Amino acid sequence: MNKYLKFTVESDLGTGTQYIEFDEDNWAIRQAECYEGRWFNSSNEKYHPELGGIALFDQQLTELGIQRGKVIDVEEFASAWKLSNRELVTSQISSTRLSLSTRISRKFNSFRSEIIDRIQGFVS
Repeated sequence: MNKYLKFTVESDLGTGTQYIEFDEDNWAIRQAECYEGRWFNSSNEKYHPELGGIALFDQQLTELGIQRGKVIDVEEFASAWKLSNRELVTSQISSTRLSLSTRISRKFNSFRSEIIDRIQGFVS
């Protein structure tokens, strides 16, 4: 049966809350973190590069000697995981919108310059 722990953590992003899921063999398999309303997550398949290398533990829970975590239920962890995924999707959408907006703006400016050049060619 999986275990779920919640911690208060300090990082370059400030004070935050970390939620970690451990599998039945006590290996960390997913974690979600929140710093001042910004959510991040990592799993045994991926991690978020903005967190500066924070990834899953390389030791089992029993070897980590973690005593300060609070045991939470699966519902609380699932809620944190869902919020962290929503933040990731929102971030990706914002990045895509910005990229698209930048490309459109560049195309428009290029087109506008071309039109101005043509008009000036007719006038002279």
